[in-house]
Amino acid sequence: MSNLTVAVIGDIGYSKNLGKIGTTSDITFYNLKQGDSIVTMIEPTRYPEKFPSLFYSVSLCDFVIFIVKDIDHLFGEMVVTLDTLKKNMKILLIRKGLF
Repeated sequence: MSNLTVAVIGDIGYSKNLGKIGTTSDITFYNLKQGDSIVTMIEPTRYPEKFPSLFYSVSLCDFVIFIVKDIDHLFGEMVVTLDTLKKNMKILLIRKGLF
């Protein structure tokens, strides 16, 4: 059985389309099981209100799905967090109409 942990940042609630909701507090866990494989998605539910929710979500993950909705100070803060924690984005989704 393999397990993969993914942080989904930039669009709170995006993971509810991908998996079943689990534990919710400052971060929310979503679970997806396919055969013997389990994917756990973590969203920083309380970010930007509470920065630690972003920090812990990214710290716990194997890779990141980064959804870009706007190029603003929050985008910059998420990029700096990823760089500081030495996390490489594996998937970058840009919302239609951004550019």
